[in-house]
Amino acid sequence: MEVVGIQHLESQVKDPVMWEKLRPSGRFGCKRPLFLDDYYPALCQPNVELITDPPIEITETGIVSKPVVQLTDAERKKVQAEQKKAHSNKVIVEGLGLENYKSSSDMGERHTEVDVLIWGTGFVVQEWGTVYERGGKTLGEHWGQDCYTLYGRSLFQIPIYLEFELTAGVATSNFPNFCILYGPNTSAPWVSLIYMFELQAKYHARIIRELRKRNSYGHVFAMMPDPAIEKVYTESLYPELAKLSTNPAFGCHAYYNNEKGINTHYYPYASSQYKKSLDEIKWENYFILERRGKEVVDSRA
Repeated sequence: MEVVGIQHLESQVKDPVMWEKLRPSGRFGCKRPLFLDDYYPALCQPNVELITDPPIEITETGIVSKPVVQLTDAERKKVQAEQKKAHSNKVIVEGLGLENYKSSSDMGERHTEVDVLIWGTGFVVQEWGTVYERGGKTLGEHWGQDCYTLYGRSLFQIPIYLEFELTAGVATSNFPNFCILYGPNTSAPWVSLIYMFELQAKYHARIIRELRKRNSYGHVFAMMPDPAIEKVYTESLYPELAKLSTNPAFGCHAYYNNEKGINTHYYPYASSQYKKSLDEIKWENYFILERRGKEVVDSRA
């Protein structure tokens, strides 16, 4: 696919300078591919100019840009500070980092007048909403960059002589009764997201039925994963995730990866494996919280 993609680029774009501006820096699959035959021709129209130098200033009438090689240290810091302030650092600083900018020309600093500025910052998938845990931390503070979660029933060997049956991305420790849809490591281009949602919803429905049954006699129960088990599960995905084209070792700078270079977005196996992991709830991987008067007691399920 990489060879076909480059051949497609060079067949539609005749200018070698434009080739280098458009040539991907990572492996096929690092970024979402566009299967179009009119994208490159649109960029080659006489009324279109592709400027790939980083912007250093937005003025009242346009954008000031400058080739990376000509940026001063102060300008580099300013660009990166503004990008982080806009919460787009995962996309621009890492995804289109300064080291990946390709100079548009040797003209140096230039001002380009624009009528409309589209601030396309992309996605930041390592930032999470303001849901609070038992200790008062938000979900983002709880996860940090690691995003440890638990799912259904899956067989892993860690190490080879020790077997764990674990769950897979639908719950997280210290968040009682928190059922997650589209959590970390639950998406991939080769699976249907709707199908994954359906599997997760069925799994959650079984948990909710169990909790309703336990709470039906005046007791107050809640459940959450064992943090040690969810850590083992999440880290068991890392070797397979490292084989994907999104691995920074292959030159990929994408929003899927956290600051450690680990893909927290993709599920590295087939959807059939994911279905197996959610077929059965392994209650021994959960803590059950029971309210006894003013006390909340932790116990195994």
